[in-house]
Amino acid sequence: KDVEELIHYLRENPQLGYRVELWISDYSSQNIAELIRSREADVVLIPSKLKNDKGLVSEVYRELLRGVDVMSFSEFYENIFGKVSVDELEENWFLEKIKPRDGIYFLVKRGADVVLAFFILIVTIVFWPLLALTIKLGSTGPALFLNRRIGLRQKEFTIYKFRTMNDGSDKFKKMNESFGVQKNDERVFPIGKILRKLRIDDLPQVINVLRGELSFVGPRADFTDFYYFLKEKIPHYQIRTILLPGVTGWAQVHDKFGGSVEDARERLAYDIYYI
Repeated sequence: KDVEELIHYLRENPQLGYRVELWISDYSSQNIAELIRSREADVVLIPSKLKNDKGLVSEVYRELLRGVDVMSFSEFYENIFGKVSVDELEENWFLEKIKPRDGIYFLVKRGADVVLAFFILIVTIVFWPLLALTIKLGSTGPALFLNRRIGLRQKEFTIYKFRTMNDGSDKFKKMNESFGVQKNDERVFPIGKILRKLRIDDLPQVINVLRGELSFVGPRADFTDFYYFLKEKIPHYQIRTILLPGVTGWAQVHDKFGGSVEDARERLAYDIYYI
């Protein structure tokens, strides 16, 4: 699937400077070197699962000596899309790519989170009572929405947000192939739509940041039920929990919030790239 996505994208974006000459899907019965030379290929992409094929590696190595650039498919895919190839993911891939970070990294990141969260809290808290009153007048129910989410190392925590949905509609009755909040969701009341658009509903999450449950940047924290549902559906989904979840993240920057299992799979590709 990811190969098809890449080929289509390169065809639609010739300004990137690449043209796909050949896709060898059945490599076992082909003379790889001859095919590469016949097409005068400049770059050869190798999927990770073929790196253990000594015969293939030997053939491609000879082409490397002739001046052909050889890259792993996953590396090229990441450079083009800014996300990982989910099709390429194996446990060995994570062991190779995800390295331990030293204490200074976490100290600096945590320090930046605390300073920024404290600043936002001091500047905005005077407006919180007015926001709460506006929500109460515009809908029925409490001003704050408290919900259980999955955080670092799969630990649950309570996230704080200003409520944007009608009271009771934040709870979902069943899990299926479609979930979450969609655009133009009828459960969101009018004032709530404004709060969502301006991201004002996320302001109380600075409390979670100060408590060490959230970072400003990281994988989005899933609803508890959603997380365990998706964990069963999508391989390696739990890798998202090796970092603190974020108020926003690389997937959100690319507008990948996820409204289905397939959307969540796409979001995972961006989250792993960030990790």
